[in-house]
Amino acid sequence: MSNPFIPIETAKIDWQENTPYSLVYKDFYFPRANALSEVRDVFIEANDLIHRWLKLQSASHKQFCIGETGFGTALNFLTTWHSWLQYAPEEAVLYYYSCEKHPLSIIDLKKCLAQWPEFESLSAELISQYPLLTPGFHYLSFSEGRVKLILMLGEADSCFRQLLVSGDLKLDTQLKCARFDAWYFDGFDPEKNESMWSVDLFKVIALLSRPACTFATWSTESRVKDNLLNCGFIINKQKKQDAKSDMLSGELLAARYSGGRRSTPWQFSTKKEVAIRKAIIIGAGLAGAMTANALVRRGWKVTVLERAAHPAQGASGNSQAILYPQLSAFKSPLTDFMLMAYLYALRFYKQLPAIEKFADLKGIIQLAYSDKERKLQSSLKKWLERYPEMAVPIDAKEASQKAGIVLEQGGLFIPETGWIDLPELCRFLLEHSEINVQTETCVSQIYYENGCWLVNGQRAEVLVIANGAEASQFEQTSWLPLKRIKGQMTWIDESLESRTLTRPLCGDGHVLPARDGLHALGATFELSFTHDQADEQGSELNLDRLSTLAANVNWQKEVRAQWAGVRAAAPDYLPVAGPVPDAHAFLQRFAGLADDSKRWIAASGAYLHGLYLCSGFGSRGLTSVPVCAEWLAGLINNEPGFLNRETIRSLSAGRFLIKRIVFGKK
Repeated sequence: MSNPFIPIETAKIDWQENTPYSLVYKDFYFPRANALSEVRDVFIEANDLIHRWLKLQSASHKQFCIGETGFGTALNFLTTWHSWLQYAPEEAVLYYYSCEKHPLSIIDLKKCLAQWPEFESLSAELISQYPLLTPGFHYLSFSEGRVKLILMLGEADSCFRQLLVSGDLKLDTQLKCARFDAWYFDGFDPEKNESMWSVDLFKVIALLSRPACTFATWSTESRVKDNLLNCGFIINKQKKQDAKSDMLSGELLAARYSGGRRSTPWQFSTKKEVAIRKAIIIGAGLAGAMTANALVRRGWKVTVLERAAHPAQGASGNSQAILYPQLSAFKSPLTDFMLMAYLYALRFYKQLPAIEKFADLKGIIQLAYSDKERKLQSSLKKWLERYPEMAVPIDAKEASQKAGIVLEQGGLFIPETGWIDLPELCRFLLEHSEINVQTETCVSQIYYENGCWLVNGQRAEVLVIANGAEASQFEQTSWLPLKRIKGQMTWIDESLESRTLTRPLCGDGHVLPARDGLHALGATFELSFTHDQADEQGSELNLDRLSTLAANVNWQKEVRAQWAGVRAAAPDYLPVAGPVPDAHAFLQRFAGLADDSKRWIAASGAYLHGLYLCSGFGSRGLTSVPVCAEWLAGLINNEPGFLNRETIRSLSAGRFLIKRIVFGKK
């Protein structure tokens, strides 16, 4: 992996008379006077948003999607959010996509937001969720799910291009995959920030826009008008309410161009409306519980089928599972996804009520226990200098102070992480009046009949397979190359020396602070095993690894309890989340990629209607399940989505069939 992560550069601001001034673009972020009224005038009124939102009351789809080309100080977003809560139906959801190349630091953002006391409560909610400013997409939910912000950090053109299904005008139009109802074209003066107003960007924007999608902008420069006209927009020039200056507004007549290089959209599944919002989920572990919870929050009824006597009895049965990131200084599909998933997971768990009852999230210590680990941590130096909130390098003395015991080596202190009791978490997620958990229910076959999936005599238009390592047991999924990996935990008594341990130590294995007098040790990683039960050999391995974690501590060595679970993992160690391909039809449809993997094929993927997967999370389920379950529930619910195209491909089960076509391997 030679492609390094490039940190996002925050905005360089000079505060002049309490107004932020960009030192890069030599311009103010907003007018010194009447900034709020100008936002309402230029963007809310010119897009006729209030009238359109009121009409959602009688609409079948109560969703509205806005795109913004510059997030800036968040004033446009806050004003829109505030108006949405006033005028949109309570059950309607606003999706607000905004990109920003140079986002404000949290300090500058707070200073900006303090100027608008009418948004005090909304500002507080935004600040509490304002993400670590890493490159890529950040998904935030506000006002109990009524407003969704997809904050995309990077160049506008590349960010919005990643929302295209294929980039082909004819196919994307045919697939009806446009999502935007209105646009805010906002950025610094075109003379100083040309890329934000380019014809290439407007081509992508037109392709992403629904018929009659509107736009508004304060800029009236001729190049902006020409670029918009060239891309299929109708333009109206009008006076602002102060009558002192002009603005532009208009709507899309029809997109005219493809969005640059086309990409065969094998990851895209055509959607079919469901008559009854009811789903069946196979598996009551972490993946099943989170998906069920995400669906009922959207108004669905869910039946969860679990073969064991209680939820979370398989790989999700660990009562002290560790939440930790997969840190890397280099970009890859895996590291891109794991960074995004980890940051989302931190926000997700922090917002859970009563999380402290079944979790301890005070941070972990990742020890530099080997030459390989020391080299990895050394490669993170520049990345962590930019993002100290992610992890902080510490020496042996600092590590000992944070751990509460004497350690021989330092490493990284990773804040906000720790351990979570998985069975308790699953029970919490499943405690809902619209979730029906049926235990001791084995599922051996599934059938599709008359538009519904039949499972043990029950039927629903939507079926989610979330039973971990057993996800490939069905005829429809038998081709999945999931690996079974056994992981064993061991519990020992605390000793006088070990009872002072305050944080999890991670290295070659891990040891946790004592809970009810017992330390948890783990976990093994067994690719080859003859049975899935806990055994003496696994506990011996866990005990032996204590010497690499804290050799100076006198540990008790008598095993008090042990547990094992079998995880599911894909060969590339990325999860599998999304629709299930019709393998035979999929292989036929994209057979042409065997000669050229980048060949353009004007077709969407071949997928089984209403059948979905949520599996393959390996040993990092606590990190990766929350974002996958949320995205999958949104996909099932026909929402516009918050993952970029490459991430959707990385998670799709179709990737295994594409690899079979390209590389000729089953």
